[in-house]
Amino acid sequence: MYNSEDKIMLDININDSRDLNFEIELSGISVSQLEGRLRIVIDNIEYGIPAKIMEKSIDIVIPPLKNLVQRKLKEGETFAAKLDVHGDGNYLNPWSGEFQVRNPVALEAKDGKPAISVSINESKTAKKTIGKKVLSKNIAKKKVQNKINEMKTKTSETGKFKNKDDFKNKLTKEDVISWLNKKGTKNPQIQEILYEQAIGQCGSGKPYKVMLELTKVIRK
Repeated sequence: MYNSEDKIMLDININDSRDLNFEIELSGISVSQLEGRLRIVIDNIEYGIPAKIMEKSIDIVIPPLKNLVQRKLKEGETFAAKLDVHGDGNYLNPWSGEFQVRNPVALEAKDGKPAISVSINESKTAKKTIGKKVLSKNIAKKKVQNKINEMKTKTSETGKFKNKDDFKNKLTKEDVISWLNKKGTKNPQIQEILYEQAIGQCGSGKPYKVMLELTKVIRK
């Protein structure tokens, strides 16, 4: 609160609103007859802030000055202010003084635009992760090849295939179904579904390529 006889300099943060409260004693006039304004002069321009007058006090809320004044106010600037009250033909000036600007330092990007500069450093953890992915891929590839070799070995025992090329060219759907049986998938309907799905996945109806695709999903 500020007494009506105070003659002090008040700080004001341009980014925040400022609440002022003046204690008053009225005599000879009713509150309802009075109107008041806090008048602030900046660069020879007067800004009038409405005041709320009550029986024992006058309340004023000054909005953030950065929203009122077009130019940027500097830290430590001062400007004059006074409280005017009038009514029923009477004019009163219960307070006058000065405000001193407080402008907290704000962090701003160049040109007023946010900017972030980043650089990527490949950490040891990242290298390990990449290494694990490559290793996992190689293991999966090796498993597929093992399954193919297993199929080639079993069929070669019967003397059906002479070599790798012979295996690729002469492998039939029946051979693939037989392989599925040995892997535990004995239901004919399930076998057909798996075979058709493998054709769709590999984009080819050749039994050898279907076989390759099936080795990815048949783990037993």
